[in-house]
Amino acid sequence: MLQPTGSVYLDAPRPTVAAPPRRGEGARRAVAGILLAIGLLSLTIAALLGAFRVMIHDPETVMTAVDTALDDPAVRTEIELEIADAISESMFGDQLVALLATYGIDVDAEADQIAPLVLDDPAFRTALDDLVTTTHTRVLLEPTDEVLDMTAITQAVRDLIAREIPEAEAVLPPESALFQVSADQVPDLTGPVDALDRAALAVATGGLFVPLALIAHPRRHRVAAWVGRWLLLLGLVAALLAVGLPYLGGRFTGLLSVEVAIRALSTRLLAPAAIAGIIGMGLASAAAILQKREESATLDEGAAAALGFDEPLFDLQSSREMELSQRGLVDVSHPLTNI
Repeated sequence: MLQPTGSVYLDAPRPTVAAPPRRGEGARRAVAGILLAIGLLSLTIAALLGAFRVMIHDPETVMTAVDTALDDPAVRTEIELEIADAISESMFGDQLVALLATYGIDVDAEADQIAPLVLDDPAFRTALDDLVTTTHTRVLLEPTDEVLDMTAITQAVRDLIAREIPEAEAVLPPESALFQVSADQVPDLTGPVDALDRAALAVATGGLFVPLALIAHPRRHRVAAWVGRWLLLLGLVAALLAVGLPYLGGRFTGLLSVEVAIRALSTRLLAPAAIAGIIGMGLASAAAILQKREESATLDEGAAAALGFDEPLFDLQSSREMELSQRGLVDVSHPLTNI
C-alpha cells in the first residue's frame, strides 16, 4: 500500500479506468477458445478410453478382481450354489443321482457340503486363476479356436468328492466335467481392443491444441483456469465412474459377483481422479493469482492514463516523486507546497 504524500491530488483515489483493448485480442481469444475446446474434448475422450483399457487389459488385474469377488461373503454364497448345482447336474446327472439315491447317497446334499470346500481348495483356486488368465488372453489378446480346458478345475473337484464321498466318486464317468464351454461361447474382442488402443492414441493427439490455445490467447491465465476446471471435472467424473460402474454392472447382469469384480477394477480410477483434482486445483489457484495481478496492473495503467501520463505510476513513493518532478508537477525542494 502506498504511503500518504501529503498532497491532496496525489492521495486522491485512483480512477478505475480500464486500459483500452489491444488490437486483435478478440480474434485471438476466439481462436484460442476453439483450440481449447477441441483439445479438452479430445483429452476427455482419450482419458475415458485409457481408463477402460487399464481396467480390462492387464491379466493380473482381472485375476485380482476375480479373487476379490471369490473372497466376498455374499458372492461366495452365490457361487457355492452354482458349484453345488454343477456337481449334481453336470458331473453326476439325473440318472446317476437317482441311482445313488437307491444306495442311500443324497448327491444334492453332499454337493451342498462340498461346494464351500471347493472355493477354499488351493488346487481349485490355482486352476481357476489359470483358467481366468487363459480366458482373458483368448478373449482380449490372442484369439484361438481351441476349447477352454476345464480338466484342472474338474480334477480338483473330483479329488474333493473322492475324499468326502468316495463311493460316489467311484461311479463318476471319466468324461464328466464341472463346466463345459464350447468354442462359440467364448467371444473374440481382440478387434475392438486393438481399435480402442488406436482410437485412444489418435484422439490424444488432439490434446496438442491445448498448448496452442495457451500460446494464442492474450490472457494465458484464462486458459490455465479452464484447464484447471477441466481437470477438476475429470477427476469428479472418474470418481463417479469408480462408484457407479459396479452398481450398473450388477444391475445389468443380475450377478453380485460381477458387481464385486467390477468394483475391484474400478477402484483403480480413484488414484488418477485424486491426482487430476489436485493438479486442477493448483492450476485454478495459479490462474486466479495471475488474474489478480493482471487486474491490478490494468488499474494502474488506467489510472496513469486518466492522470495524463504515458506510463503507469510506480508503487514506490520515491519513484513517483521522481517521475512527477521530471514532468514539472512536483517541487522536491518544497514538499509542503506541492500540489
